[in-house]
Amino acid sequence: MPISLILKGANGVEERLDFDRAKVTIGSDALCDISVADPGVDREQAILVERDGGIELFDIGESGGVLVNGRPTGHTALKPGDEVWVGGTVIRLAVEAASGVFFSERPSTVREELGAVKEPPALTVVAPRPLPGVKPSVEEQRFAVLNQVRRLINSIGSGENIFESILDVLFDAVPVRRGFISIIDGSGELQVKAFRSRETGASATEKIEVSRTLVGKVLTTGKAVLTSDAEADADFSAARSIHRLRIKAAICVPLIAEEKVVGILYGDNRERPGSLVKDHLAILNALASVAAVAVEKIRLLRETEVKRKIEQALAIARSIQKHFLPAHPPNVAGFEVFGKSESCDETGGDYFDFFELDAGRLGIAIADVTGHGIGPALLMATARAALRVLVRAEPSLESLVSRLNDLVREDVRDGRFITLFMATFDPKAGTMPRGRGPYAAGLVPREGQDDPPDSQRRPPLGVLGGVPFRAGTTLPISKGDLFLFSTDGIVEAGVEKGEAFGFDRLRRVISETRRPERGGDRRGGHRRRRRLRRPPRPAR
Repeated sequence: MPISLILKGANGVEERLDFDRAKVTIGSDALCDISVADPGVDREQAILVERDGGIELFDIGESGGVLVNGRPTGHTALKPGDEVWVGGTVIRLAVEAASGVFFSERPSTVREELGAVKEPPALTVVAPRPLPGVKPSVEEQRFAVLNQVRRLINSIGSGENIFESILDVLFDAVPVRRGFISIIDGSGELQVKAFRSRETGASATEKIEVSRTLVGKVLTTGKAVLTSDAEADADFSAARSIHRLRIKAAICVPLIAEEKVVGILYGDNRERPGSLVKDHLAILNALASVAAVAVEKIRLLRETEVKRKIEQALAIARSIQKHFLPAHPPNVAGFEVFGKSESCDETGGDYFDFFELDAGRLGIAIADVTGHGIGPALLMATARAALRVLVRAEPSLESLVSRLNDLVREDVRDGRFITLFMATFDPKAGTMPRGRGPYAAGLVPREGQDDPPDSQRRPPLGVLGGVPFRAGTTLPISKGDLFLFSTDGIVEAGVEKGEAFGFDRLRRVISETRRPERGGDRRGGHRRRRRLRRPPRPAR
């Protein structure tokens, strides 16, 4: 049994939501089925559960701020029409949990792309105002409908239930006794947005059974269907549902947006054959155009809201990730230390850190998770937490990296891995470890020549378990030496435009800005930082 709700936001706009599952989550988290942008609402505030044909509400938040019909509740069974308040959002259980319309033949999913169809021409009939007591002509009826259509178009997004209003006009202007509006959802199924029946003895909540044969023709051809006598119509007389349902006259038009069928507007009369004629088709086409605009606007508003929530979540993630990086470089007597990370996306898997060790030593870590986005960022956050604990617990660099590798391997499930450069710098001993592959590189420009990085290959973290890691070789430090350790993001910058920045350009930038510092002067360091922030120059 699906869960059907009417969602009313703080701005008064109502929207019907149909969920084809037995559980619906409500909260401020963007991943909830119904996300409420309210600081007073918990990440997961409430859940709706379908049980034994009914809908039950559970308030699972810590704030206990859920109201049902104005009263606080922890757990209650909802009745059709009950209003649930979550923050400034009102959620009403639909009067009929099911769609209200079902088809006499077995439903078929409309998954194939319907061919390009043209939107029906706009109605442009102008007629004088009818005299009192005189029955208006068809043209005058059309003119009256046009005025209502114009009002409907202006009311889209105002909070009015546009689909119910369209049915109001339909039932006033066309002699139909049953009608509904359906749109095609993301899975290709028809979802009823509004339905009505005015047949003798019909209740407001009566379900409408219609012919799949008639509706299917509109969906597959993208063209309107009008039959004044369905039982005698050669196109439909063979359909058993037409006879069983006693459909005398029926009319169905497509809702078209972006040259695609996005839904249908349907009406029929099971009492009088010949009650629906071609003049009524123009009226339904005009109403269908309004419904199509509403469907498209709802889709755009929903996409905009989803995009806004995603961007908001990514901005928060980016802010959190920035706090994982050192707020300022460490102070090392006689040396200038600097680190920076610029992510290509809102979040990423690059990371660097400094660790103050015993005896004045400095720990350096640079890491990169494969891929971009939230996944690598989460894996890097996990690895960072483990690394910070192991730095204080492990006696040697080799055992630290081996333990970290095993922990990362336990967390990786999708084939990702981490490339890591880690070293201990000892200012007193005057030595610096060489960089090592596969991606982290150490450059040491000194007096016109570069010392090559350590050529020994180590596997990335998270690929193989139980791998022993050994420290690389070291280099003696002389005055004016400059060391650069980086991930592959710098040398691969610009590759999407056909030419990567490359190691040669990186070495040239370092060599051109390499100047011995005097008296603590940091201008050379600032110069290097500016050069590294600039876009790469064309190759010479």
